[in-house]
Amino acid sequence: MSRFFAMSLAALVAGSAGGCLEEAGQTCRLDSDCQAGLLCDLDGVCRAYTVVKASYDVVEDVEVTGCDTGGAADTVAADTAGCAAVAGVFEAGSAPCPEAATVRQVTALVIQDHDNGLADLAAVANQVLANGFSEGTITLALHVDGELTTGCPRTVAWIRGADDRNADCTPVFSDAMPLDIPNLVSTKVDGASVVQVDENTLTLRGLVDEQALLDSLDEALRDVADQLVVSDTDTDCDGSPDHASAVIEVHLAPAD
Repeated sequence: MSRFFAMSLAALVAGSAGGCLEEAGQTCRLDSDCQAGLLCDLDGVCRAYTVVKASYDVVEDVEVTGCDTGGAADTVAADTAGCAAVAGVFEAGSAPCPEAATVRQVTALVIQDHDNGLADLAAVANQVLANGFSEGTITLALHVDGELTTGCPRTVAWIRGADDRNADCTPVFSDAMPLDIPNLVSTKVDGASVVQVDENTLTLRGLVDEQALLDSLDEALRDVADQLVVSDTDTDCDGSPDHASAVIEVHLAPAD
């Protein structure tokens, strides 16, 4: 573990601040376009977290706070007319495995710096993620069976390499996304549902097992990181939060 990461994490315990842009009611493309405490709603307007969350619940039926058993579906479409069919390419079968019609390379992951359990980790993690994608030390692709457009049925797989597809053709990561931050964290985001922001950007919302994340860290940093990851979601409904909510902007390379 480099001295840079140790010093950066320790400094963040005292607090961190992110940049602010648009006020409530103003236009936006990404959550990061809006002032602290606001999110970019599906219609491209900055609104309060509670308002935006309600719109995501309608479209994606996903909860990221309160009692959440993690059983929500990715996308529920009332009318699939015009949507590409799901071909079943990730169902169990024999090699050679069929390929998804759509494969989009991930070019960046940006953890939202407010209103989720990983917000305090974002200031360090986002720079490391940016460097990793730029230098090629992080690779990730989104494979889509069906159609990525919000409202259409789909099955997705998050694939870093050949090992992320099992011998029976099923994906290792489908309702979860691997989150690898070189020299810092290796974990996954469970219940990784996505909403299309524009043709090259998604907003992913899910849950991270805080203990599993801490176990992936260098032992010397666990006490520091424990103060930067907030368990804010109760997945077993016992009244005690046990997972951290995660909101991550996923940037995709342009479609071929």
